[in-house]
Amino acid sequence: MATTQFAMVEELASLIKDNLHSKHLILSTEEALIAALQQLRCADDVDGDSDGGEEDAAADTIELQPAGAYHRLLLHRLAEIYGYCCLLAQSGVVS
Repeated sequence: MATTQFAMVEELASLIKDNLHSKHLILSTEEALIAALQQLRCADDVDGDSDGGEEDAAADTIELQPAGAYHRLLLHRLAEIYGYCCLLAQSGVVS
């Protein structure tokens, strides 16, 4: 883990350490991120000649429930640690 990633993990941990609801949100979302990354990796292993089609785009997208500003901040930081980026779809759905 790079030093900057370690610093981001430390910061996120300090933000949620005293808030049970935030801890649950981060841990449950982290499980979803890991599952999505594992599914994407398995799909890449099975189909090595992937053409980057629509199925691949859906596999690396996670839709989250609406959240307040503070929880969105926490989720953005978690996603950044795992290398995800945030895109706002025209429908207003963040992925």
